[in-house]
Amino acid sequence: MREKKGALKLLQQLQGINITALPETIQYCGSAGSYMLKHPKMAQALLDDLLEAALETQPDFPVSSNIGCVLHIAAVLRERGIKMEVIHPIVLIARQLKVQMRL
Repeated sequence: MREKKGALKLLQQLQGINITALPETIQYCGSAGSYMLKHPKMAQALLDDLLEAALETQPDFPVSSNIGCVLHIAAVLRERGIKMEVIHPIVLIARQLKVQMRL
């Protein structure tokens, strides 16, 4: 999906779930390969902004198509004692398909 917001458009087509996108101003978790190692304070500030915006919506779980972001977000949630699974969009699609097949 090379279209901008393609994953979001796909997820919004799933029945039985509500998808809430982050504000346009929050687009980056701060991991970006070695960025979080070279610039840890800035990476943490970016992630703090993302988590603040994400947790305001009280999601069942955050979803990211970037595995680096999934790992980075999940690690910080664990550090903060927040028990919340961070998943890839394909995992969400697979789970929702299982639910729909049971109906």
